[in-house]
Amino acid sequence: MTSGTGNDPKGLTLVEILASVVILSFGAVVTMQALGRVASALSVAEYQGEAYLFAMAKMAEVELALRSGQPVEESSQGSFRLGEHLFRWSLSLSTEPINPQFKAVSLTVAWSDGRHAYERHLNTILQRPSDESAA
Repeated sequence: MTSGTGNDPKGLTLVEILASVVILSFGAVVTMQALGRVASALSVAEYQGEAYLFAMAKMAEVELALRSGQPVEESSQGSFRLGEHLFRWSLSLSTEPINPQFKAVSLTVAWSDGRHAYERHLNTILQRPSDESAA
């Protein structure tokens, strides 16, 4: 039989409980910070995806215009709103000096989330139809 001399642990001491609460609190804070960063990264990725989709659609529009022989402005810009963010874009075309049949196309899409400014660039070279195939 054991006597009640205090050597027999029957539960947790107050210090052990406080240490456990501190460790759990620290873990909760770290987890919440990580979740905040993940949510922010997902938001940026969503808007970056939208910017790339717009850029690809604009590039396809320019390519179709060039292939069909329609005139394309050498420089244009505009904006569109997606949710609470305003996206601005600028497009420039230049004739390649080595071969005038090719056009260098540069498209920039920019937006801001209030804390950070973002820019995505898309560049390509497109071939204009030759005069013989346009006729």
